[in-house]
Amino acid sequence: MKTLPTHGSEELPAVTVVVLNWNGMRFLGQCLTALLQTTYPSDRFTVILADNASADGSPDWVRAHFPQVRILETGGNLGFGGGNNRAIQASASPFVALLNSDTAVRPDWLLHLVRPLLADPAIGATTAKLLYMHDFLPLELRCESFTPSEEMNSDDTRTLGVQVYGAAMAGGNGQEGQEVRRLAGFHPPERDGEGRSLQWSGATAELGVPLAHLGSTGINLTLELAAWRPDQRTVRVSLLCAGRLLFAGAVDGEPQTIRVNLPGSLRLHAKPLLQSAGSSVLPDGSGRDRGTIVNRGHVYPPWDDGAFDAAAEVFHFNGAACLLRRDMLDAVGLFDERFFMYYEDMDLAWRARAQGWCVWYAPQAIVRHVHSGSAGEWSPLFTYNVDLNRLLMLIKNAPGRLARQQVGRYAAETVGNAVQALLGLLLRSAGTRGQLGRLWIRLKVWLRLLLLTPGILRNRRDIQAGRSVSQQDIGRWLQPGEE
Repeated sequence: MKTLPTHGSEELPAVTVVVLNWNGMRFLGQCLTALLQTTYPSDRFTVILADNASADGSPDWVRAHFPQVRILETGGNLGFGGGNNRAIQASASPFVALLNSDTAVRPDWLLHLVRPLLADPAIGATTAKLLYMHDFLPLELRCESFTPSEEMNSDDTRTLGVQVYGAAMAGGNGQEGQEVRRLAGFHPPERDGEGRSLQWSGATAELGVPLAHLGSTGINLTLELAAWRPDQRTVRVSLLCAGRLLFAGAVDGEPQTIRVNLPGSLRLHAKPLLQSAGSSVLPDGSGRDRGTIVNRGHVYPPWDDGAFDAAAEVFHFNGAACLLRRDMLDAVGLFDERFFMYYEDMDLAWRARAQGWCVWYAPQAIVRHVHSGSAGEWSPLFTYNVDLNRLLMLIKNAPGRLARQQVGRYAAETVGNAVQALLGLLLRSAGTRGQLGRLWIRLKVWLRLLLLTPGILRNRRDIQAGRSVSQQDIGRWLQPGEE
């Protein structure tokens, strides 16, 4: 490990960096190689791999390739909270950094996380700027558009362009099947009459193509597009990058596959996508990465264009890359292991805020992140844990009115989901399997919620009795538009 080449390094505190791992060997080489290049005094910087009973040989592989990393085998899959808790308890440093195994840090990331904690004793945690692991190539999709309310008997006032059924890399350079991100200019996902998932674009829309391995020969992109119109006319569609025309053609109402070559020279136009600039809380109590755009529940990441380059206080830290003060942990407790994965970082931050601690976003602490490398974004496992843990967190920490409102809302949505699934079965509608899958997830959430709520309510009473900050003060973070 390198030493910090700046004056005052003798005053820097000891830090334990915990890398949580579960079957993440495919990520660990990149993660640990970058981590061990951190520019922080080597005698005050210790790395622990907390392994949650991986079955892919991760611990032995790390022992062989990174002998300077301490291995802590937890003995089972204890989730995010349990795995990190064991490592925190096994360390004694005044600060503990947490990293997901699917991350890659910049060399100076840790110094930028430490400095705010040294400057202000009221800061209990700092959180890094998270960028997606690889840069993305911005592509502009243009087409003729129409407004249903103007061309047909409809209340739909949206400006609609083409229906995007799929957008992925077509193969070569190790990127086959990688999904292309749909960014600005898209309406939320929906299903067509046959139950197939799609997204309408507007007259213009932006795609982000992941460029992990773009070589001199380029790579291929496949788009599955349709352009339904009430008069069945064809629609002109074009695809551009930095003003360069890559495709132009006509699309009709039936889905068709278009293959587009992206030359290697386009790499010059690739740029990073922002995943998180700290985390905020929405009026319904949901957590949200600062900077992301949310449209009817669908998340669109923005480009890292400098809009979030200023340090700021944020509601909570992102557990994928953060630094925690041990004094804060001793005061409010460790992660709640009932959460298993997701929202446990927000729960801890909410408890810390109740006792007067704050969280600071350090934009110069830059960490690349695959995101949902273990669970898969919006997989059934992801959805189950997000739904359950948000409700647990609100019951435990939020103002009573908000907690009751959101539990009631989830109940109403579950009933609506059940009715839709039943009607789908009776009518043999397309998409019924998806409705049944969502209903099954919700029923499992309710079962688990009923089992855990008595203990969560006891925790709530303890939190309320020990708070030094009013619910009203914390409630200012729940205002609409809070970033």
